[in-house]
Amino acid sequence: LPQTHSLPLGRAEQNGAQRMQVLLKARRGLVERGSREAIIQVCSCLEHPERYVRGAAVEALPKVCQRGDREAISTLLALLQNAQDGTRDAAVEALGVVALKGDVETVNKLLSMIKTANNATRASAILALHKVADRGQAGVVEMLMVVAGSEDGG
Repeated sequence: LPQTHSLPLGRAEQNGAQRMQVLLKARRGLVERGSREAIIQVCSCLEHPERYVRGAAVEALPKVCQRGDREAISTLLALLQNAQDGTRDAAVEALGVVALKGDVETVNKLLSMIKTANNATRASAILALHKVADRGQAGVVEMLMVVAGSEDGG
């Protein structure tokens, strides 16, 4: 039988493959919770061009980090500035499962996304706010009333 030789993967392909392996393990809960490397790898998948990969990363993130993990939240907040709508949407959704209830910085960033984002990101931000904002938290109700009024044409 002829022997086949696999070509070595380039560094970018190796890194991508490693990221996907970490992501798959994280989704199954097979990665040590709190592992900085796993958190970085999973967060980097939020920038993937494929929607299903970003969705898997959002699902995996709470399995690799504790709610309120400042490093993960900082990474997610930075991704809100990404030019790709899908990455911003995934970061917003992930904030809803990672940020602590009442986290003022996260609530304020989500409120700004509601003001400035497209409809899909705005909807994701409203859902994330529901998970993160405390009942009656300053500015939340007012912003939602403004958004509701502008959608009614008022």
